[in-house]
Amino acid sequence: MSLLRWVFLRGVPWSILALVAGSPFFLITPADDFREVSALGGTETSGARSIINKLRPSQFPLHKTSNVSVRAVELEVILRSLATYLPSGKYAVSLTDKTVTLGLAAGLPLPNNPIGRYVSGAVSIKQSDQGLNIGSLTLGRLSIPAGWLVPALEVGINWYAGARQGTLLVESIKSVSVTQDRVDLVYHPTIDVVDFARTAAADLIQVATAEQVQPYLDSLHSQARAQAAERLSFVGFLQDVFSLAVSRSASGDPVAENRAAVLALAIYFGDQRFSQFIQNTDILILPSTSEFNIGSVQLSGRHDFVQHFTTSAGMELVGGTRASRFVSELKEVLDSRGGSGFSFTDMAANRAGQKLAAFATASEIKARLIQKRLASTSVETSFFPDVSGLAEGLSDAEFETGFGGLGGDGYQSAVRDIEERVGRLAIYQD
Repeated sequence: MSLLRWVFLRGVPWSILALVAGSPFFLITPADDFREVSALGGTETSGARSIINKLRPSQFPLHKTSNVSVRAVELEVILRSLATYLPSGKYAVSLTDKTVTLGLAAGLPLPNNPIGRYVSGAVSIKQSDQGLNIGSLTLGRLSIPAGWLVPALEVGINWYAGARQGTLLVESIKSVSVTQDRVDLVYHPTIDVVDFARTAAADLIQVATAEQVQPYLDSLHSQARAQAAERLSFVGFLQDVFSLAVSRSASGDPVAENRAAVLALAIYFGDQRFSQFIQNTDILILPSTSEFNIGSVQLSGRHDFVQHFTTSAGMELVGGTRASRFVSELKEVLDSRGGSGFSFTDMAANRAGQKLAAFATASEIKARLIQKRLASTSVETSFFPDVSGLAEGLSDAEFETGFGGLGGDGYQSAVRDIEERVGRLAIYQD
């Protein structure tokens, strides 16, 4: 690692932490200019799909100029949706004839006071025919000098990624036009943004090493190839990897072993792209599932529950509970717009996976406890909740009418029900 990159990765974050620790007065505000989040209707929330599709990097071919238009109402939906995942979240969206300002605020557990109870951040982007022009960045009451922002972004990415990646990313935005109802961008990418983001994320977030994960993948694949039944319970595979974790933790770190075990399950049954979050992934040997009908592995009689459970467990390791919940809920909302429909049963499977991954890696005591219990379990109901009575296959209109949309009273009641079902599972009881 170069000296400059080391300084950027180590020095800058610690400088920011020092600033945060030493300047609470400047960072905490009443956030009076931010709007509180009311319940989002299904139509509003799923409307985020249009902007997601518009901004999906695969829509923009390399070395070609593309025009992107984002309406004010679409920005409103995105910011409101994001704010629902912050504690007491608020948001700000403002478009003038020359500037677009976007902001988010998170509430802190503080009593009423003259300083405020929110940590907030907002960025303003100015209209420009000369590329990206960030007019201001504010963190609470602190305002970062405008002239520093784009150069700092460019230099920071260059230091981290090398090969002028930051310069190329910034230069890909050719112009920004802002009116009171829309933002128009002229975009000319010269690097693969998806590949860049994937590489950067994998470099920053490394959950386990290839040497730790490989034994669990090999064990899963060996067990799978030995099976001939048309329908198999996932419980046997879970029991197998945590039995291995018990033996490997005898003289090692149970938390690290559990991370490796959960990640192997996410790779094998969920999505092989989780392998990107493994250190030395180039030496990892990914087994081919073509030798085995992986669809025969089921939870509560369904293979899609296995996928939801393992993928959400992997997301918990990679991004934490808030990120994994955001992804799973957004997926269900988009499904209500034309996919398989919004499903609280899928959310229950997601939450069960998240809970297991979080509990299994929370501490050495909990890690060993979950190893012992899962290594000896033979029933799905010890770690997977009863999903009977939970609504599924809801259309956008049904989700909004029956549950009030994302954040509505009916939705919140269903989420509490799921939390209670997961919380009652045997493996988490004293």
